Amino acid sequence: TGKAGDGRVREFSVPLQGPSRVDAAALPTIWARRQIASTIYDATQRVPLILAGAGLPQGRVVEAPVRLVDVAPTLLDAAGAAPLDGSGQSLLALARGDGAAPPPPAYVETLATHLDYRWSPLVGLRTPGWKYIRAPRPELYDLASDPDETRNLAAEQPDRVLRLDRQLESRLAGGAVRATRVPVDASLRARLDSLGYVV
Repeated sequence: TGKAGDGRVREFSVPLQGPSRVDAAALPTIWARRQIASTIYDATQRVPLILAGAGLPQGRVVEAPVRLVDVAPTLLDAAGAAPLDGSGQSLLALARGDGAAPPPPAYVETLATHLDYRWSPLVGLRTPGWKYIRAPRPELYDLASDPDETRNLAAEQPDRVLRLDRQLESRLAGGAVRATRVPVDASLRARLDSLGYVV
């Protein structure tokens, strides 16, 4: 249950990020879980998002990929609360079938390849029809004809790779976190020091 800005209480369900086709928690070894974390193929990235509540049609399935960054704006919209500053958009209109455009391409990444194996990190974009993975050997998949991502078309479609890579680069540049200096008074410095932080 959520409380709207005007004080009214609205009932809605929290979205669930359910298991994908590959459930890493069910795998018996840490090695197997690391293997799952090391990919950004749909088998590990495509996870159902379930919305239920007042004003949402029952049984509606939206095939367009949506992003986790859209969950908070969706919950705030459902509660009638003001949106947050930042990225993401509400999915309520899309869930209702109100003719809303699907979200922009989904950004996908795994740093496990770098952190666990010292390989290159993998980043990419997923559109409704294509998956592009920036890697030492770029990967491009036509998801309509190859939903299991087995046929890399990057060498055959360099223009599409270039276009998607530019979109990805723009996304990465726009999402950079900028460090800001925060004033630290003597009391806060002492508390941080007692916790072992170097300020």
